[in-house]
Amino acid sequence: AAKRATEFLIQKGHRDVAMLNGTPAADVSRKRYRGYCLAFEEAGLAVNTDYLRYCDFDEGKAIQATLELLQRHPRITAIFAASDLMAIGACRAIGQLGMVPGTDIDVIGFDDIPIAKYLFGGVSTIRQDPYQLGCVAGEAVYSMLQGGTDAPLPTVGFDLILRRTATP
Repeated sequence: AAKRATEFLIQKGHRDVAMLNGTPAADVSRKRYRGYCLAFEEAGLAVNTDYLRYCDFDEGKAIQATLELLQRHPRITAIFAASDLMAIGACRAIGQLGMVPGTDIDVIGFDDIPIAKYLFGGVSTIRQDPYQLGCVAGEAVYSMLQGGTDAPLPTVGFDLILRRTATP
């Protein structure tokens, strides 16, 4: 899903795409960063590691990270955030700099939290089915309780929801 969000930004012509990630220790953060990197690799582009910031899935930290990123790297034209809270923080920072999310800098989040559709004309995001996530998690826990630890976890479907902060 992170790869798809980043691919969308690259297909729009963005080459300087920053990433706001959760925490280095979180498996979900590693997977989302891997997807981000894979999108660049498959497009034949290099990942700029100076464009990565860890924000602990925190809106306030995302505001500060975005302000710092955009001041140090004014070439950044898009941001992929590993959570909607961090995407909202990025949008707030973009506004503080006198720019408009989705016009001056595209932003895509992850999770499709309920408030995402109401802020900034709608935050573009990745939506996963919470029911399907719960089923997959339940099956994994049941498998572990039965002694199965080697089975790979199944993937969960997702949708890229395009709103005002990153439109086609």
